Amino acid sequence: MTIHKILTRTSLLLILLPLLAGVAMAEEFRGEAVTDTLRTADDCFQCHAPGSNLGKFDIETAELHDPEKDYDYRLDPEIFFASNHGKLECRVCHIIGKQYYPHLPEAKENYFTCTYCHERDEGEPKYDVEKIKSEFEKSIHFQAQGEKFRCFTCHDPHEFDLTEPEKSVEQIVRDDNAICRRCHEDASMFEPLTDREFPTLTSVHDWLPNTALHWAAVRCVECHTSHSETFNHEILDKERSEKRCEACHSRDSILLTTLYKYKAKEERSQYGFVNAVIFGEAYVIGVTRNVTLDRLSLIILGLTAAGLAFHALLRGIFKSRRSRR
Repeated sequence: MTIHKILTRTSLLLILLPLLAGVAMAEEFRGEAVTDTLRTADDCFQCHAPGSNLGKFDIETAELHDPEKDYDYRLDPEIFFASNHGKLECRVCHIIGKQYYPHLPEAKENYFTCTYCHERDEGEPKYDVEKIKSEFEKSIHFQAQGEKFRCFTCHDPHEFDLTEPEKSVEQIVRDDNAICRRCHEDASMFEPLTDREFPTLTSVHDWLPNTALHWAAVRCVECHTSHSETFNHEILDKERSEKRCEACHSRDSILLTTLYKYKAKEERSQYGFVNAVIFGEAYVIGVTRNVTLDRLSLIILGLTAAGLAFHALLRGIFKSRRSRR
């Protein structure tokens, strides 16, 4: 055999090997095609939005959502684009093995975790991952569940919308409490994470007066985290949680460094009101005092007491005179 023939056959073999490998892969994964068209979130939402026409992609609906099982790979595009990650392409996190669709079975669990990006965000102190991790490992959730409880358990990366100053307090309360209530008001979410019997929130908080009013006005984390200037990921159990009314209902209310910390920077003290910034959002007994009215009330109270004492004194004098007659 001549060198020319050897080289020709070798070249053909080098060309055919990748083709044969491709055929074998296609056979192994039921003909799933290699694609490089999934560039934007809109591309992914062709399948992953509720109501998508999966038939044109030859994909079974049950591969994304099966009512009989506890998973749903469909997302609401409107919620995603309004979230903190809404400006990112899906492939920023879901980068491994997603060039095949329908995606290969082993690729479905391949994604970057929160720390992949946020550990590198050194310029933003609110993403101090080491501090968050240290706090989180002390929390009741991690202590009870260990590795079963992750960032994703509370912070759905497709929906999470971080609290920002421009949000109203009402919206902050609603959004943040929804994270807690998603598990603590739903037995199907709560029970897979614990062996305990599902407790109702109202029974656990039966010591709290006007429970529904509190839940609508403040966040769970106000009482269930340690008090600090920055948000703390150490979620406290019910024994260690705050139960003192005066912690919130006082001039030095913890709400000023938690729920109202953004608003407190705009503190206004017109007309003698203390913590007047809260006036625009809510009425918290003991917090929004008026110094002038407090002093005036004390003066009126003192005058009233003096008047009553003077009246009693006069009655005593006149009664004494009548008895002498």
